[in-house]
Amino acid sequence: LQVPVTTGHEAPSLAREVRLARHASLAVRLTEGAGVPVAGAMVVLRAEQDQVLLEGGSSFFLRRGDEKVSATSDEAGACRFGALVPDVALRVDVQRGGGAPWIDLPPITLRAGEQRAVEWRLEAGARLTGLVVGPSGAPVPHEELWLQRANTNGPTFFEVGLARGSRRTQSDAAGRFTFD
Repeated sequence: LQVPVTTGHEAPSLAREVRLARHASLAVRLTEGAGVPVAGAMVVLRAEQDQVLLEGGSSFFLRRGDEKVSATSDEAGACRFGALVPDVALRVDVQRGGGAPWIDLPPITLRAGEQRAVEWRLEAGARLTGLVVGPSGAPVPHEELWLQRANTNGPTFFEVGLARGSRRTQSDAAGRFTFD
């Protein structure tokens, strides 16, 4: 954390007290099916901003870009995060087996000093397979394909690399492709 140094606060009576919020922690357990632990999944927490609390309870945000921390679940499906910034919404991504992030989890906000334990159940994924064909109906080999989760009920523009959870693949020599 960097706070700009200014003059005029040399005397204690002129100083402004800055109190940083106490850290929070989060214990995560990942399961699937009938409560079977999910080992080897990466959990990523992202915060878009840090919060600094000032005397009297007022606050402001220091914008530093996307802050993120990650941990991998152990054999019991557990991982732990300490020293998390409190009172800031944390977006959650869970990725397993190198696949696309499972991003249907709501953001979480922890209070200063809070130690929360959560269990998130991962549902089975799906495999999408297909054949790329051109206007003549012939297979199209080596065509790059992108898959993005819909976030609206209507038409939307696809912007490469900007959407969380976007996946890409390429059709093979016979025009076949698979997304896992």
